[in-house]
Amino acid sequence: MPAFFTYGFSVRELPWHELGSVPMEYPGRDEAILLAGHDFDVTAAPLFARVGNPEAPAFIEVPGWRQLIATSNSDRKSPVHGNLLHIAKDSYAVIQNTVAYDFAEALLDQGFLYETGVTLKDGALCALTLRLDEPIQITGDNSVTLPYIGLSWSHDGSGALRGRSTNVRIVCANTESASEAQGKRLGTDFSIRHTQNWKDRVEDAKKAVTGARRDIAEYREVMEAMAAIPVTVADRELFASAVVLDQKVASVSRFKADVAKGAYSARVQTNVEKAKTDVLGLFGGPTIPDEHKLTAYGLQLAGVEYLDHIRKAHNDATKVGRSLLRDEPAKGRLTPLIHDIVNAR
Repeated sequence: MPAFFTYGFSVRELPWHELGSVPMEYPGRDEAILLAGHDFDVTAAPLFARVGNPEAPAFIEVPGWRQLIATSNSDRKSPVHGNLLHIAKDSYAVIQNTVAYDFAEALLDQGFLYETGVTLKDGALCALTLRLDEPIQITGDNSVTLPYIGLSWSHDGSGALRGRSTNVRIVCANTESASEAQGKRLGTDFSIRHTQNWKDRVEDAKKAVTGARRDIAEYREVMEAMAAIPVTVADRELFASAVVLDQKVASVSRFKADVAKGAYSARVQTNVEKAKTDVLGLFGGPTIPDEHKLTAYGLQLAGVEYLDHIRKAHNDATKVGRSLLRDEPAKGRLTPLIHDIVNAR
């Protein structure tokens, strides 16, 4: 993320490759806005085009288009202020940073706290995460899991205002929503496009995002069931192989057959074997509880930790996005994979 990072804060620890700040306690709205670098409005200005002789050009306003500029709404100076964020048609309705904080304030009334905030790409991308201090603990697990809400929005035309609930296991910062664990939508995510009628969706989105408590309750039910399913060492080996391929049991035998045919180079085979070793190594570390070294829940923890922290990402912005701000399809395939392995045995 260093190439994308502009401002940010995290309450628990210094984030994003030692960038950003760590407040001593959970901030209020005004402090969070400043710490996250969200103290700007997006202002529309006319767009001009240069025409005529290059040596003596004329400038005319382009009808139907405008430039969107980050304008300061605070007393401090910021490298974001004054930046050109996007060139858009007149029909493009900006969702201001304050709208995301209106959503956040509705959640704070239910017990959520500002946990992290970030500004990326000089103001083009913004995000917040909020923590609900109502932990759960799965039987036999030595770590609590907390519910979170992630909010993200953009000012460069690349996306909408999005919200989703997820759950964070504190000991390893694994993130997994109930919808990922169960492979179904629970109505706790929302998306509002940058169009003129975005205000019509605000109340519906607020109702959807308050489902975080339901999300963690369903997540707990699924994980408790998996905690009671024993697995073997052979199951664990097969799981590790499948996870680093395409997360289907058949992928393992298919990969071995293709290797025998010479379809993969020695380098690819080495990378796959290393990734498998990394997954199996998690079972000897502190993030998998002793009671779950050989349970389906332990496999689930290892799979999520691999996908969140070991599997390579294009950049840290991608890593944050797939762990906190959107459902990760690969996580949704973990639970079916584990059940397939157990049922086949």
